[in-house]
Amino acid sequence: MKKISVGLINQLNISFLLLLSLGGFSQNALSKVNLEARWPNTPGMLTIIQHGYYTVSPSCWAYSCDVREELEIEHDGQPHSRLNLRHYGNTLTVPVNLPGAWTFKYRYYEQLVQCQDPKYRSRNTPNTSMIPLPPDCEDPMPWDLINNESDDIEFRVTSAHLPPPPPPIPNKPVFTHIPDQSEAADGDYTLRWRLPGEEISELLLRESLGSTSATPSVKSLPINSTSYTANHSDAFGKEEAVKYYYSLKARNVSGESGWTDWTLVTIPQNQPPTVQWHNPPLNEIVRPGIEKTFYFSAGDPDNSNIPSAVPSASKQVAVNVFRRKKNSEDFVSLGSALADPIQNCNNCYRINWTPSDQELGEFYISAVSEDYWGARSKRSTEVPVTVSKNQQPGAFLVDPPKQIDQGSTIALTA
Repeated sequence: MKKISVGLINQLNISFLLLLSLGGFSQNALSKVNLEARWPNTPGMLTIIQHGYYTVSPSCWAYSCDVREELEIEHDGQPHSRLNLRHYGNTLTVPVNLPGAWTFKYRYYEQLVQCQDPKYRSRNTPNTSMIPLPPDCEDPMPWDLINNESDDIEFRVTSAHLPPPPPPIPNKPVFTHIPDQSEAADGDYTLRWRLPGEEISELLLRESLGSTSATPSVKSLPINSTSYTANHSDAFGKEEAVKYYYSLKARNVSGESGWTDWTLVTIPQNQPPTVQWHNPPLNEIVRPGIEKTFYFSAGDPDNSNIPSAVPSASKQVAVNVFRRKKNSEDFVSLGSALADPIQNCNNCYRINWTPSDQELGEFYISAVSEDYWGARSKRSTEVPVTVSKNQQPGAFLVDPPKQIDQGSTIALTA
């Protein structure tokens, strides 16, 4: 058996052609098979091209038989793998993923499937045919190697011809900044992390609303990103706190880091607004048909956290003023107060009330404020106001004199 060695160091994209001489078989007039080897552009891969094919032996023509073509591959003298070939030419891409000597051998096998049971062979009848008698049956019939003197091709592969080794599996990213409630109050906040030192090809962030057991949304981030800005302004203004859970995972061709532990970001609940009197009246008497003005101071403790997308006018609270008659449980609206900043009261709201002739008696005036998201304040202090009709004035003498002289002074009480 011949062996041809071809050095491959620094020889890329070069074609090799080897003619395999398959003569020497007394009864097998077989064609020659040419093997050609090429380095493709992909490191660690070798293309083997078969030109031509073997014709079957006379025994195969005479009797039914199976044929098999194989490419035997060895690495550093040890069997590596076998590849089945098809008749009439083959092109195979073979991985050569280790440095060393790679040997490729073409092999052609035949197996007779028609045979003769010895007990039925006629011993007295001579064989006058030119065709040989079928062999005795065996169980199973053997595969016969027809071209065991074919040449081998040997290639020397170095690490320069191999792809670079895969990177190690990445470690988990590490969160470096988790927004607190003050930063997350308006629903817009940024998480930050440190990437692993290993090469990564994918970075995943999962976000779960309310619970870690809920179905999360998974986002694929740029592999060099170290932060993520969430926009959950729709979660601002809720009566209860809104919680979002986050976890990271890195991945490359070698594997993945696994998810980090969940980290929590809380959007705090909406705080109710406030309202209180500004210079409340004391024992005020109001006449029907006479306008009376009341001032209230109102504000929203969340005002600095309100998302910028909310219109400025909506950031003001609404102040509704009510009257309640003494000994009644019913609150009757006097209307909405208007924002009217005055001296020493930047958050003041004003309302004017003109009682009618039917609104007589003692009343209690109060106010309730409401923010953009519907949270209401506690009711302000109720301040008593009396509404009474305007009586005609009267006058009388304190000490009527019995006689009035010209130029005398008289004292009257009105």
